[in-house]
Amino acid sequence: TKNSLDIAMFTINNVRVAEVIKNIYYKGIKLRILTDGECIKMPSSNIYSLAAIGISVKTDDSVRYHMHHKFCVIDNSVVATGSFNWTDQAVNHNQENLLFLENKDLARQYSDEFQRLWDVFEIEVTKEIALFKIKERYWLGEEIIQEEELRDLFKRNEIPICYDGFEPSGRMHIAQDS
Repeated sequence: TKNSLDIAMFTINNVRVAEVIKNIYYKGIKLRILTDGECIKMPSSNIYSLAAIGISVKTDDSVRYHMHHKFCVIDNSVVATGSFNWTDQAVNHNQENLLFLENKDLARQYSDEFQRLWDVFEIEVTKEIALFKIKERYWLGEEIIQEEELRDLFKRNEIPICYDGFEPSGRMHIAQDS
């Protein structure tokens, strides 16, 4: 690719594929990704790591229906499409197909579909959201012991994620994610 890459992919969880996408982005190529709003939540998804570096990402907002496309448009002239999800399972085990079609008229039709979805999908995964989601995925939290620490928590975070328990000493234990 020299100018642009629009990716509509149900899910991406293959690290090698994600690294290729990052390298394309780092070359200054205009890059956008549409993906499924449920698959992005899976721990193996690479989408947040791609959005965290600044790649434009949007998802659908349906838990019932999926953004199930598997295509990309390269420089508005080449379409890559097929059954192939960009996943470890597809790369290493499945029987998949991936076609590269160099045809500007066909590429325009796929670009039109991509743009239609881009305009319809309201959930944009910004760099800030992606970094938060990555932190949320791996954050272990902090311990609250004093009442003042609990008050400070609520000043910082309106809806903390908490769990409580008891230490062997008999003291109550509340851990949370800020």
